[in-house]
Order: sequence, then structure tokens, then C-alpha cells
Amino acid sequence: MVHLPGTSVHLIADLDGCCRLDDAVHVEQVLRMAASAAKAHVVGVHLHHFGEAMGLTAVAMLAESHISIHTWPETCLSVARTPMLRLAWR
Repeated sequence: MVHLPGTSVHLIADLDGCCRLDDAVHVEQVLRMAASAAKAHVVGVHLHHFGEAMGLTAVAMLAESHISIHTWPETCLSVARTPMLRLAWR
């Protein structure tokens, strides 16, 4: 796959004031909704929960790239990252 200038975007978001960050089902639903909004194709989702009332790390593997999120429910923070190899909104 050739990566041409102007055909991709890499989004990194530090999110504050988030809720349900220890809810793996909810986080997976949000990842799938984000992929759908980007017109990307989910080929798999992997989540690792760090324990009760603790955060998780989740990755949605996409045919086009991936979306990852790391959560810290004790501080209501999360970090989401997605390098997309095409601009779905064009």
C-alpha cells in the first residue's frame, strides 16, 4: 500500500471528564461506532481490562489502520489514537 501525501490523517485525543471508562462493553461499542463514522472496516477488537474500577486498553483493528484507546477511570481521563490511511470524509 502506497501512502500518498494528503491521503491520511493521524488523530490523537486527550479526553478529560469521560465516564464509563472501566466498562469494556461500552468502550468496544464506542470504538465500533467511531470506525463506522469513519467508513472504516473493523476486522477485530481486542480489550485488556486492568481490574475492577481500573482502566483498560482497547484496539480496534481496521482493514485501513487501527483505533486505540487507553483509559484511566480514577481520573476520568482517556487517550484515543487513530492513524487513518485515507480520508473517509472526502
